Formats: sequence, structure tokens, C-alpha cells
Amino acid sequence: MDALVEGLRWFFAALRVGDGRLSAAGQALIEEAPILEKYMRRSRAADDYATSTEVMKSDPGTAEALPHVIVSLVSSQEVPMSIGPRHVSLVQAMPRLVTGPEPFALGGDVTLVLRTHPPSRWRLGLPEVVSALELRASRFRDVDAVTAVELATEISRLGLYVQGAPVRLPAPTPGAARPLGVEIKLGGQAHESTPNFVELDRETPPAVRTALGLVGVEGRLLRLTPAGGRRLVAEVQLDDGTAPTVASFAGRRLHTFGAPTGWRNDGAWTIAGAELAGAVTRLTVEPDLGMAGVPTARPEGLSEETPSARFFSGPRDDHMNPRRRPARRYATRDEVALRVEVATEDDTTRNELADLVRVFVTFFWGQSFYHFTGRGHTGDSNSPRELWDLALSPPVRVSHTSTERPGADGKVSKVHFGTLDLSATLMQYVDRTVSAPGSDDAWFVVPADFVETDDLASPA
Repeated sequence: MDALVEGLRWFFAALRVGDGRLSAAGQALIEEAPILEKYMRRSRAADDYATSTEVMKSDPGTAEALPHVIVSLVSSQEVPMSIGPRHVSLVQAMPRLVTGPEPFALGGDVTLVLRTHPPSRWRLGLPEVVSALELRASRFRDVDAVTAVELATEISRLGLYVQGAPVRLPAPTPGAARPLGVEIKLGGQAHESTPNFVELDRETPPAVRTALGLVGVEGRLLRLTPAGGRRLVAEVQLDDGTAPTVASFAGRRLHTFGAPTGWRNDGAWTIAGAELAGAVTRLTVEPDLGMAGVPTARPEGLSEETPSARFFSGPRDDHMNPRRRPARRYATRDEVALRVEVATEDDTTRNELADLVRVFVTFFWGQSFYHFTGRGHTGDSNSPRELWDLALSPPVRVSHTSTERPGADGKVSKVHFGTLDLSATLMQYVDRTVSAPGSDDAWFVVPADFVETDDLASPA
């Protein structure tokens, strides 16, 4: 019912713009903003108007607050989707980078460069994909104050492997409004599932990184020293001579430029550890196994200084992030009967409002192919917001009636009702994280490696 109520509110808000398509009476009705509420009452099958009558009786103020739109659930019945368990698939939220708050002062035409590595490429040993998104000033109303919605829309338009979405950021201070930022996450026309990552590339100009709040660490690569096996120790320093903090490298990779070719695979290293050592930061790194090429073997104990080499470590997120664990998705299906009733003081207003609701069902809802899709809202921040999809099943049954309403002065007036009965299918999806047996630790595995049983997903 929430989806239907919110959909009607969006529809009425859009009509208030007043483009001349409504009659004078209809426009006046919308400007008055009819009261729109949901009621958790099921009407009796023998009485088409029991819901509205019960609402009027139980809440006397409703009869005075007209026009009124009553949305109620008539009946619902769960329908099995298939034989066996309700498990649908293994799912995982996409890796993403989160910008700072809007507005974004881009200043002109800029380039945002990102790295991804679709599974179809790394399985064949092919290199990563470097995507250069050309953000043109002409695409924004004010290039010095780009909104989160504008930036997200443009990233989604340009990205083959990524997409943008507005997101609410944490409030800067307790009680303050939460500003809007942008999630840059895997998606786009050439999107592939995890395992994958998204990473800011060094070719993104520093001014753009600052404007978007995607700050990378960049400076001098001082020395490379073998650390046993495939590991090396890289000593790095910022250009001003200070050492970058250990936290600056959390969840990131080290990219080297100008280092001796014998030390490089193709310049990307996984950071296995970091520590401060005086004026430098010592990073324990190893070849990124997802990259093509292997570093040339060097004699143990040989250290090599790299006076002209540089390093860069930018924001990065991948499928191993413990905040977004893989989960098993379950689904339920319900056939529901919904009722939308309009209550007005006169017959003309009733007809106008009932016609508008029918236009909403027939045309406005039809723009989304008669589907409303979204996430549920829960008061508990630890509970996931579950996905749902409400699909209308035409046709719609319409009927009208009137009932007497005693007045305070003893006079009797009438309340006019218009009723629309809708049949719909409600799909609800519940995600439950996958953990190792007897532990809360996330179980990160490639989806293809799962053997699905009746009760637990186990590694092959």
C-alpha cells in the first residue's frame, strides 16, 4: 500500500504544475491537495463500501476532511513461486566510490578516469579497463555548482562499466541535514557482476579529485626492497617530504611509475601492510594477481633506490569489502487486492477525483510498465531494506455510491464515494548474508563456486 500511496502523491504533485490539460474544476481540486492516507482494514467481500464506511465511523474527523482518498488492502494470498526452497540466487552489492557533498565546482570540461576489471577479462588474463569519462561543462546548468543528480546522471550516461546514483551522506554534525553525494559504482551498458572493483585512476586531474572529494595519495617512490617470496617493501614519501599516514592506504593499491622494469608487473601492487618508519611510510606489497604480467625475479637482499620513480594510491572498492557481504536472496509472491476510494462532498468533485485516480492507474503507472519497484523502510538501521516489486494486473473495476452524513445541526448531507478495485502481484525479496559455519565472518567466494543445498551454501 505504501507504494500505491506514494505513487498517487507523486502523480498529484506532478499535476499541480498546471499545463492546461486539466479542467478548471480538476485543477482546483489538485491545488486543494486532497488528503491521501492508507488504512489497514480489510473490507467484507459482500460489501464493496465497507472499508470507507468503517473509516468514517471509526474516525469522525475523516467525514469533515474532504475530499479524502482512502487506500486499503482488501485481501492477500501467498502463491508458491516454484517447487522447493525459496532461494533465488546469490547476490552482492556492487563496489562503489562515494564522492563528497554537493555542489561540485568542476570549473569547465574535465575528465574522470576510473579503473575496473570485469570477470570476463581477468579470467582470460586480460588487463584492466581504464574508462575516461569526459564531463562537458555544457551538460550542467552551472559547472561551478554541479548538483549530485546532474553528476550522477552524466556518469550513468557516459559509463560503459560504471554508473552514478545520488546518495545521502552522513550529517556533518548531529541533527544537521544529510547532504547529497554521488555513488560511482559498477554498472553501465557493459556491466558485469562481481568479483570486480572500481578505482580512481592517477590520470584524473588533481583539481577534479579535490572537487569530487575523491582524494588520492601521490608522491615519491624512494626504495624497493625484497621481503621474501613475491613480496616487496616500498618506501614512499609525499613531495613535501612528509610521510603519508597508514590510514591513507586502507583498502587501496599502490601504483608505481618510473620504477625499474625488473620490479614491475604492470605497475599495480596489492598493499598487504603499512607502517610508519620515521619520515617515510613502508608498504609491504605483492603483485596484484588480477593483473597481467609477473615481476622479474631479483636476488634476495638486493635493495634498489628509485630516485625518479613516483607512486599513486587512489580510492578503491572491491567485492571483498566486509560492509557488503554476499547474500542469498529469497523471494515471496502474494496476489493482493487493493482498493482506492475517494470521498467528496459533491458528485462533481467525486467524478473528477475518481477520473484522476483512474488516469494514474491507466497511464501514469503504465509508464513504468505497471510496475513499482523499491526498497522497504525499517526503523532499525541494522536491518536491511528489502526489495519489493508491485505489478498491476488490469483491468480496474470502478463503481460509485453515496451515503448520508448527519450534520451537527441535525441536517443530513451526503458523502459521495468512488471506488477503484485493483488486482496486483507483490514480489518481496529478502537478502540474508552468507557466513562461514559457526562464525559471523563473511564468506567471500565466487558465486560459481557455490554448491546450493536445502539449508546452506557450501564451497565446492
